[in-house]
Amino acid sequence: MKKRSIYKVVAAAIVSMVLLTGCGSSKSSASYEADSARSAEPAAGAAYMADSAMYEEAAMDNGDISTGDTTPKEESTGKIELSEEKIVYTANVSISTKKFEESVSASKALAKKYGAIIQSERYSDNDTSWYRYGYDHRRGSSRHYYVSLRIPSPNYDAFLNATGDIEGVIDEKSSSAENISQEYYDTAEVIASYEEELARLKELMGQATEMSDILELEQRITEVQTSLNQQRSNLRRMDTDVAYSYVNLDIDEVAVYEKEQIKEETYAEKLVSAFVESISEFRIVVGNIVLWVVRHWALLLLIIIIVMIIIKIRGKGPRPPRMSRKEKKALKEAEKAAKMAEKMEADKVVKDE
Repeated sequence: MKKRSIYKVVAAAIVSMVLLTGCGSSKSSASYEADSARSAEPAAGAAYMADSAMYEEAAMDNGDISTGDTTPKEESTGKIELSEEKIVYTANVSISTKKFEESVSASKALAKKYGAIIQSERYSDNDTSWYRYGYDHRRGSSRHYYVSLRIPSPNYDAFLNATGDIEGVIDEKSSSAENISQEYYDTAEVIASYEEELARLKELMGQATEMSDILELEQRITEVQTSLNQQRSNLRRMDTDVAYSYVNLDIDEVAVYEKEQIKEETYAEKLVSAFVESISEFRIVVGNIVLWVVRHWALLLLIIIIVMIIIKIRGKGPRPPRMSRKEKKALKEAEKAAKMAEKMEADKVVKDE
């Protein structure tokens, strides 16, 4: 009888949990994770998850993330009152500049000024010939800087406005907002339901006496605890997204950066540069040929063997007999006599006419 009563209580707890969360779980945590990944642009994945604790600590110091009860407030009528809208902001800014280093330094100074966290950073340079071949200048439009920032949301608008002070021209500036209030408070309801069920299960665990009941309750407690931890993690992630907005900043170089004063090369200097480049190209070509031969030596050996066999087979075929010197001399005299006879015959015909 005790076993049946425990089963009935467990079943009642599960049914009540489902009824409580039926409306609140209309959107799963997986859908929010997918939306959050899309809003984060190129670099908001694994690095963001790794730094989540850092965001939460900084946001709690600033008072941006609530550390109290996450459940929605209820009025006397029983309706849910959303005390605060949960908005996630994302911005993309592209800048073209003639003073690349100055613009990059200014963007880093702005990030530090407004308390931004660098989530990812990338620098690229498509022109290294000035370093490789010793040129005294470099081409323009070769360097690019990208940084993905997390800006404290209270500083979001101020930071975007300040990007206009960075040296260069703003090619693009876009901002978007995503309201995640529904997902946030749905998740809070799910957490409250799991916590209630977990408390009931622990109470039943203290009353259970049979091993089968204990094992069954432990399994259910583990499942509920795992789901509860996942939902709490989702809620913390949403808190962080609300507290720290996304900003993706691109800076492109569009003019020549002069390492030294550009001067006109003399003809002799051009000859030397051309000779150095030709030596470099020759070494590259020879190196590629050697690599190709080493890589395909077996095929080359097979081709050589086949060619030698063909030549040898053709060399064994019938050949015209060779004439001796006397035969060659006699043949030439016969040809000469035939030509003389033809000429005399022709002269005779002319005289007869």
